[in-house]
Amino acid sequence: MEELEAEVATNIVRDILAPRLEPEKISYKRMKGYLAVLLNGDRYQTICRLYLNNKRRQYLGIVTKNKVESRNRIENLTDIYRHADEINESLSFYQHPEFPESLF
Repeated sequence: MEELEAEVATNIVRDILAPRLEPEKISYKRMKGYLAVLLNGDRYQTICRLYLNNKRRQYLGIVTKNKVESRNRIENLTDIYRHADEINESLSFYQHPEFPESLF
């Protein structure tokens, strides 16, 4: 996965979530085998994971309320937009009262 690809994918997620929070609060971190898209740079607040290392099989992993990941196959980065509702739902988990309002 190239640096440009990681930036583009993260910017797509920022674009999806922009109506709900400041884009600067979304960052990414390269992990072994995937790209983690994080809220406030916190690895415990993973919004989604992108598995882009294999050009023939690329996946978007959406982290659900129970910290379970559902994988969706994507053909290209713009396919991430098709999963906007799921990405927004993933962010909603962190808006739970257990998390301070200062996150948003």
